[in-house]
Amino acid sequence: MSAINSESARPQLRLIQGGLSQETLPNGWRSLGDRIVDCTAMIGMQLASGRWARVASLIEYRRDLLAQLRMLSSDEQSRRCVAALEAAMSESEAMVARAAALRVGAGSDRPRP
Repeated sequence: MSAINSESARPQLRLIQGGLSQETLPNGWRSLGDRIVDCTAMIGMQLASGRWARVASLIEYRRDLLAQLRMLSSDEQSRRCVAALEAAMSESEAMVARAAALRVGAGSDRPRP
């Protein structure tokens, strides 16, 4: 669903099927989709580098962006797209929660000084 734009080296929302095309996709929808993908990439970078401090606020921001996208989704196709994004985000958040639990669990195994 996303691709890396070689010009700006940042992820972007990409349509892979359906009646809409990049040219007919409303600008507001495209902008919100790109910001959701950017936010997801930032969450991944934060997790990969072990910087957990901003993860919760990034997840909350991504949820807000999805809510805005949901409000712009008036037809069946766009609602299905939002539902797919919601499912992917739920999966992502479940993985983050599992990683956080492992991190907390690993910290409790350390010997105390």
